Amino acid sequence: MSSLPPPFPARLRPTPSRRRRVRRRVLLFLGVVAAVTLLALTWRVDRVVVEACDAVPTGTIVSLQALEGTPVILLSLERIRNMLEIWPGVVAVEARLVLPGTLRVTARPAVTAGSLRWARGWRSVAPDGRVGVRLPAPAAPELLGFEAEPQELRLGLVVAQRLERATGLDVRSVRRILPDDLEVVFADGDERPAGAVHVTPDGTTAETWWTARRRGGTAAIGTWADLRATDRVVAGGSR
Repeated sequence: MSSLPPPFPARLRPTPSRRRRVRRRVLLFLGVVAAVTLLALTWRVDRVVVEACDAVPTGTIVSLQALEGTPVILLSLERIRNMLEIWPGVVAVEARLVLPGTLRVTARPAVTAGSLRWARGWRSVAPDGRVGVRLPAPAAPELLGFEAEPQELRLGLVVAQRLERATGLDVRSVRRILPDDLEVVFADGDERPAGAVHVTPDGTTAETWWTARRRGGTAAIGTWADLRATDRVVAGGSR
């Protein structure tokens, strides 16, 4: 005969009272889960407030307003932010749920720091180099010959700001001719071209010398000047 396993110790055997306590705890847990689930499904968005800039299409705003009545448990604020951040010209998006059930969405427009030729029109360029909305007319400085990449466009803006600070003149356009050759065209008070200079992305001692003299009124701007060298200034033409 095969030997039987030793009997289960009596002190470890579940008693009827212990089984009832376990059963009550399980039922209580299931009841709490059911109540929370029911509450989550009945808690819905009862109002949607959208404050969007012109860069956000009407269709996107309508889609956001259609979220009224959506169970809060199914609401994704991250998805809402992504819906708005993809549009050029939107610089910041805030989406939050205000108790008891108001969804508030805000999309702020990007500041126009310049413009980029885009097909047959113009697009705004934000200070961080991102391409924004279509413009009815170019905004200075016009960025020409640049790739539509934030790093590239930001370089054009930085060069324009550097020359404006150094000379006190307004920059009309920055054209990238070669990696180390940027043509900066200045504008007079009537927005007409007022001469141009060729500079490097990082500037040179020649540029520093010439811009200081130009700001002090001791150097005529002429038609053009090449400031890319470190030891000389090449200038031509006169106004």
